[in-house]
Amino acid sequence: RSSDLQFSLNNQKPQYVGFICTKMSEPNVYELIKEIGLDENNYQKKPVEPQDVVENGIETKLLINWMLGKGLKKSDIVIDVTGGMTTMSVGAFTMAEELMVDTQYIKSDYAGNKPTGPKSGVLVKKYAHD
Repeated sequence: RSSDLQFSLNNQKPQYVGFICTKMSEPNVYELIKEIGLDENNYQKKPVEPQDVVENGIETKLLINWMLGKGLKKSDIVIDVTGGMTTMSVGAFTMAEELMVDTQYIKSDYAGNKPTGPKSGVLVKKYAHD
């Protein structure tokens, strides 16, 4: 759900962003990048096979390593597991757990199949970092 991702990015204003997406959702990533004004040096996008949990984990690890290479510490990184297909979220969460990187989920209340009320970020797993 790109509105949840946009909510997260607008509120947290990260310097670097890594996206895991499908070929089908890739245009949405480009649209979001344009809307929030991300510089091309400050994001990476990894199109994946959505049903391949292992690939999703590997690509998550590559994105985390890219951010670490930019000078971030693990404590500066949060993996958002909101949206995407369940298998994509599982792959990202599994790798975040393995690397001890915090994870979050954007919570919304729903009426029927539509979000209502305020959204909030919820830490799924928080690690004590140096």
